[in-house]
Amino acid sequence: MPRTGLITSVRRQSGKERLVWLYVDGQKLARLTAEDVASLGLRRGMELNEALLSEVMRRSALLEARSKAFRLLARRSRSRAEIRRYLKTKGFDQTTIETVLGQLERLGYVDDAAHSRAYAEQLVAQGRSGPRAVYAKLRQRGVAAEVAKAAVDDALSGMDQDAMAQRLAERRLRTLAALDVYTKRRRLYEYLARRGFDPDTISSVIARVVPADD
Repeated sequence: MPRTGLITSVRRQSGKERLVWLYVDGQKLARLTAEDVASLGLRRGMELNEALLSEVMRRSALLEARSKAFRLLARRSRSRAEIRRYLKTKGFDQTTIETVLGQLERLGYVDDAAHSRAYAEQLVAQGRSGPRAVYAKLRQRGVAAEVAKAAVDDALSGMDQDAMAQRLAERRLRTLAALDVYTKRRRLYEYLARRGFDPDTISSVIARVVPADD
């Protein structure tokens, strides 16, 4: 990046009235919002000193990082950690990333608690994941432990986990019909454990669907 330079052009980006391309010494240097251009007093023929050039580049980086974050969020809700990881892969520095995350939170686009509740409810509604699995998936998304636990508790409030596990076990049992009782029980235990149910729930369900004298 040059240390100083002369603004040779300030051009509106085609199709985007709020965005402006800044040219310095004849080269396209940075994209800014029209508000940034106005607040910094940027105009053609203006000489940029080192401090002003640094501020231009800072605001340009924030704009680019924010734009990429919005495109990511357009696909689905994301946790704060997911957005942070994504922006890091795009080469943005930590200060820019944390500033953008703060902006997104203030605007309501990033809310780990709401994101976690919605995702946990989705998984529970599908009927294929127990509490431990839901918690693990939230943690994989970078959600803080206490936020993940609260989301799981909310999603499972009023739900019969034992009944959920039994439905899964009964469906799974159809594929194990040819096996002996011991193998059926072992396979069901492993299956329900992978689905995130606790040992007590699993043992209770297996005792009902595959009695010892079966």
